[in-house]
Amino acid sequence: MINELSVQELQVWANQQTIFLIDVREPAEYATGHIKGSTLMPLSQLNNYRNQIPHDLPVVVVCRSGQRSSMAAQWLASNGWSNIYNTRGGMLAWSKAGLPEER
Repeated sequence: MINELSVQELQVWANQQTIFLIDVREPAEYATGHIKGSTLMPLSQLNNYRNQIPHDLPVVVVCRSGQRSSMAAQWLASNGWSNIYNTRGGMLAWSKAGLPEER
């Protein structure tokens, strides 16, 4: 089962605990604005990054709207990761909530 976080919950988590935050959008999307501390790992290339994704931290996945991150979370779960969280609403929800973005 994949857990979900709201963007508000993600902001609290990112400030209060150690997580591994993966942004699965494409580089051009990431460049338009991303969450501080996120690591770009496009969904289309996620398998290439598997050795860089820790198993000992909560792994949070974000994309534009929550669809690609949901697929990435499912892929992670089926490949041995646990403690995985999808960001509900993705960067659209993050931006709508007025939360800070890096460019």
